[in-house]
Amino acid sequence: HARIGLEKHVPAATQLWLRCDPLEMEGAFAELLRNAAEALNRVTPAGDLVTVRIGLEDGEGDTHWARIEVEDNGPGIPAAMRERIFDPQYTTKESGYQRYGLVGTKRRVESVRGSIWVAGPESRGANVHIRLPIRLESVAIRAED
Repeated sequence: HARIGLEKHVPAATQLWLRCDPLEMEGAFAELLRNAAEALNRVTPAGDLVTVRIGLEDGEGDTHWARIEVEDNGPGIPAAMRERIFDPQYTTKESGYQRYGLVGTKRRVESVRGSIWVAGPESRGANVHIRLPIRLESVAIRAED
């Protein structure tokens, strides 16, 4: 079983707003997390951890970006395969595999003017980065009387 860890590097009183279809974005992250969890079984001994990190980047003017990293301790992604993992019907899995891999994740991320890429070493562990344009809002936090 995979453990999923969440590291949030966003001020507590901040809300991140992304203009998107929430079901589409849910599908993008579900496919990415499923892919990471499945990769854990392709190493010996099996990996067991997927970490999701969420942070902020400043852009120009009022533009801000959410930076999401999904990292696993599976077999990693060789440099030659890094762009191909986003191609339709490309898979590293056994024959007969019917999912579309990360092409749907890339399409959904790019539909909101975001970007997705693979970073990190080619050896054990994959690290997929997503950058999404967001609007920030500060939220007042009040203690109950």
